Formats: sequence, structure tokens, C-alpha cells
Amino acid sequence: VDMSAPESDNHNIFNNIETIRDHSHIAAEKLETWKELIQGSGFRISKVMTSIEEYTIEKWLSPVKQDSPEGEELEKYLRETPGELLLKANIDRETGTIIKERFVMIAEKP
Repeated sequence: VDMSAPESDNHNIFNNIETIRDHSHIAAEKLETWKELIQGSGFRISKVMTSIEEYTIEKWLSPVKQDSPEGEELEKYLRETPGELLLKANIDRETGTIIKERFVMIAEKP
């Protein structure tokens, strides 16, 4: 079980905003990258289930306050990043929403 970065996010926007919000965040890999890692380690994937969750930016940011240093840095990042790149990372500046993708993968060692 893990969060995954959007497949269309080729500029690492999703991981950048996660790191601004939570400095302990390392990386959310794309689902295809996870599949390659698991299969490359000799496992056979028997099932993958995905889900999406839509949040307002404010709710996603919680428990970090919008007027905190992290909240202000995130607001600046979202304002300065081109909208088309944000959309590829499932972030819509116009509606103030973010979509997070999660997955559950079941794999077996043959």
C-alpha cells in the first residue's frame, strides 16, 4: 500500500509539493515504477487496486496551517508553477483541488 505519483507528472511537481508540506517525505513513485521494481525483484504481481481521493488544497495541507512557513512556501510554489504542469500532477489551481492516487499491490514470489 502506498501513495503514487501521477504517471503524467514528468517534472516531479507532486513530490515537490509533498516535500514542502512534509519535510520527511522522500518520494511517491509512479505505479508503473513500482510494478517494474516488484517484477524486477522476481515477484509476480497478482493484483493491483487503485483509488483516487480529491481534496481541497487547504484540507490536503492539514495539519499544516496555511499561514505557516510551509503553507506560505507551498502557496508561492503553486502560484509560480505553470498551470499546465500542475494539472499533470493532479493539482488544479483554478478549483483549489488536488487528487491523490493510492494503490494496493499483491505480489508473490514464484
